[in-house]
Amino acid sequence: RGVVLPSLVSDELPQVVVANDTSGSISDRQMQEFAGAISDILGSFDTTATVLHCDTAVRKVEELTRADLPLRLEPIGGGGTDFRPVFDHVDEHGLEPACLIYLTDLHGRFPERPPDYPVLWVVNRDSCAGPPPFGEVIRY
Repeated sequence: RGVVLPSLVSDELPQVVVANDTSGSISDRQMQEFAGAISDILGSFDTTATVLHCDTAVRKVEELTRADLPLRLEPIGGGGTDFRPVFDHVDEHGLEPACLIYLTDLHGRFPERPPDYPVLWVVNRDSCAGPPPFGEVIRY
């Protein structure tokens, strides 16, 4: 009919932070699954993803967009797991993410307080770790 109406659906997403657990408990298979999850985000939304690779410290920071597809993650780390450095990095660098997506097995130390932005923990369904103290969990 020649009428254009606004839509509630958008393929744009404000900047997101994706934390990639690079600790020794993450297998090569899980790392490739994490790469697939990041690829799905970038392929589905017009966004910039700040990817923080972290075990007990943030080891590498990448700014990724659709132009970086296909992804192959090369993890740096392999030690224990501490989730706090990711949240500290976001605060220290003045990032204001629409959300933080943490790809992990949930075995690690959590911050004492939740952040002011939404957190989504993406966890392998085989993980036997208990629930995190804040945020939502998706098991794959």
